[in-house]
Amino acid sequence: MEVLIVGTGLMGAGMGARLAERGHQVYGYDKRLESDPNLKEEIMKEGITPISHYAQMKHIFPNRKRILISVPDGAVDSVLREIKPFLSRGDIVMDGGNSDYLDTRRRAASLRRRGIYMLGIGVSGGVDGREMGYCLMVGGKPYAYEIVKPLL
Repeated sequence: MEVLIVGTGLMGAGMGARLAERGHQVYGYDKRLESDPNLKEEIMKEGITPISHYAQMKHIFPNRKRILISVPDGAVDSVLREIKPFLSRGDIVMDGGNSDYLDTRRRAASLRRRGIYMLGIGVSGGVDGREMGYCLMVGGKPYAYEIVKPLL
């Protein structure tokens, strides 16, 4: 299954590496890729294919997009504004920013009006998560969860 991880910091890259090890095709977008040439090599070593622009999603996903946002909660709304033009009905966005549930509900309602699903995902595991696994607490529509369940 293909997934795009937005935010390839410690948590995002660790989760991406675990997914890649399990046979998923993982793509990564991070604003720091523009200014940090070493980051591209680092995430590629983890099995993550870097992308330089959200428009590339149309080539990555044959049908439904699956996007995991792994940025601090304060940046989630900014990421959503940036990716919204590239989203289509039936896509699934997973908010892994450990957001307040009221913010997640607001974001989900906004996306739902366009036929896009959002799952709120609380992520725990820190630096040990890469090796030992992450604890994920998922909330949202069961239909969307069943689709991304193999990733989670």
